[in-house]
Amino acid sequence: MKSNKTIIGILLLLILFITDGQVFAQRKHHGKKRKEARTEIRNYIHNNVLPVMLPLRERLETKLNDSEKSTIAASKVALKTLHTECKTLRKQMQECRKAQKPIPEDLQLKMMALREKRQAALEPVKAIAEAQKANIEELLAEVSAQKETWKADLKAIMDKYREGSKGHGDKKEGCDKDKDSACKGGEEDCTKANRGGHVARILRPVGFLLLDANIMGEETPNKNNSGFNTQVFPNPSSISNKITFELAESGHVQIDLLNKNGLVLKNVLNEKRPSGPNTIEVDNSILNNDVYYYRISTPKGSETKRFIIDK
Repeated sequence: MKSNKTIIGILLLLILFITDGQVFAQRKHHGKKRKEARTEIRNYIHNNVLPVMLPLRERLETKLNDSEKSTIAASKVALKTLHTECKTLRKQMQECRKAQKPIPEDLQLKMMALREKRQAALEPVKAIAEAQKANIEELLAEVSAQKETWKADLKAIMDKYREGSKGHGDKKEGCDKDKDSACKGGEEDCTKANRGGHVARILRPVGFLLLDANIMGEETPNKNNSGFNTQVFPNPSSISNKITFELAESGHVQIDLLNKNGLVLKNVLNEKRPSGPNTIEVDNSILNNDVYYYRISTPKGSETKRFIIDK
């Protein structure tokens, strides 16, 4: 009898061990999928949305007075600080969950306080958004068609990563209620945020104002660290310019010329290129004075470079 109880006890321990191992493997798998989904969404926005939205934001900058610019800059600094504090709190909360411990009340109160501070930092920007309402609506109307395409593409990305993950709790892939509700002010539910909340935010007046007009700079590499080391020269240029880029290995390269609204004007290159440094010359004699972009794409990633035509 005692022997039977011992055997049963050992079997129960084995079952618990196997079950815990399966749960751990599932969590690790879904955690990896969430990370992949976030990376693909981030890259999509960087390569498709920002090249369109940033030039619009630059045009709005010319309509802001010095006081409005100063207020927006101060709000950005405050929001960045709050975001850093929020990430620290989220990390502490995640450690509690991993240890299967309840989240301490003081952490929850700190998160709520951060949310209140965030709302306070947004109030001056909301006032500017109201004052600039007509200008903002006029600019955003130019991307009404692209907006629907972006939403559909982002939804397709999320649907792809949700395949095979049904039944793994009620939480959607990539959804973090602490992050979405506390750090972002609870403006979207998790599902909406995952289907394109990033795009939705920058298409709202306040988010559009907070969009950094200098974020594009001279290059916008994606988060896959494509490492193209792309350069465009001369920049500004009048008739033609050269594009140099490096490939870690030979492969197919596509380079498209985009206007400031992100629309493809022509394909510049679409062929297999050798590894190492590459240089091509592009004739831009038919282009008018304006801001343009080259988008370099390979199976390894993509990169966007801004240049100016000034004849």
